[in-house]
Amino acid sequence: MNFNKQVERMVAFMDQEGEERAQEIDAKTEEEFNIFVGQMVQTERLRINNHFQKLEKLVEKQKVMYYFYVKRAHSSSVNNARIRILRLKEEVLEDVFNKTREQVIKNLSYTNEYRETMKNLILQACIKMLVPKQHIRVRKNDVHIASDVVTEVAQEYTRLTQLDVSLTVDNKFFLPDSVIGGAEIYDRRGKCKIVNTLQYRLSLIRKLLMPVIRHYLFGINPRRKYFE
Repeated sequence: MNFNKQVERMVAFMDQEGEERAQEIDAKTEEEFNIFVGQMVQTERLRINNHFQKLEKLVEKQKVMYYFYVKRAHSSSVNNARIRILRLKEEVLEDVFNKTREQVIKNLSYTNEYRETMKNLILQACIKMLVPKQHIRVRKNDVHIASDVVTEVAQEYTRLTQLDVSLTVDNKFFLPDSVIGGAEIYDRRGKCKIVNTLQYRLSLIRKLLMPVIRHYLFGINPRRKYFE
């Protein structure tokens, strides 16, 4: 009975250690992208400030004209101006994320930094998969990097989980260049998959930070009762 309890405590300890390490790696990876997003947001905010001021003045001018012209005609003009502003806001947001994506692609030229990022992405996905035999699939241009870090990943995986793992890099099928970088991890039969590509990480950041970026660029919407 005591032996079983000791085993249970050891397993619980390993699970906790692995989860904490995975969270650390997750936070480190996301921090890099958050920096990119912050830089792009600041640049775009300065660029569009003057343009928005002109559009807002146009709307205010049309509001004043409301009292001197036909209500229906004016209402249509104001609504059109508001629609223009909304569309421009969406274009600005899209531009922010497109430039962030371009910045990520540009930074891939720094091999040492990308190598470390690739290693962390693969390790994080392998820990989430948590099976003895795992298959790594990357872009064709990243095969040499994945092959270079696979031993380090396996060693770190064993250190964190106290479990052995066999990792192989796919040299036959590759991820499309559109994923930017990172990897997908499969189990031995190819039925389970963990996606941890840079494109996937960017999409997560976009979803999580969209309300914050809207607030930072355009201020608080007085008509919105709740902040997402």
